[in-house]
Amino acid sequence: MSVSTCSILSIGRGLVKTDYYIGDTDLPHVSKCRDLGVMITQDLSPAVHINEITAKAHQRANCILQCFVSKDISLLLLLLLLLLLSVHLYSALSLVLCATSRLVD
Repeated sequence: MSVSTCSILSIGRGLVKTDYYIGDTDLPHVSKCRDLGVMITQDLSPAVHINEITAKAHQRANCILQCFVSKDISLLLLLLLLLLLSVHLYSALSLVLCATSRLVD
């Protein structure tokens, strides 16, 4: 266990600040933490998690948009449609191959 990554998150209205230790290290109290990729807050509100996800999506979309010389919206939407279609077809093909390989075994 990595003590430097451990912290205490108290959940609920009546927050009790009890000190906890691992060895001689005092664990810090935090108002939010990330566990298995999900941001959890003291009030269990999904707002912080959703804000982080949408901020990352906007950053990625802006990076992708800057890669194109053309700013024609209809062309960009067509490219997005083709990308989504190719991802969907790849996923479907992978599922079919996985299912057929299980049938053969």
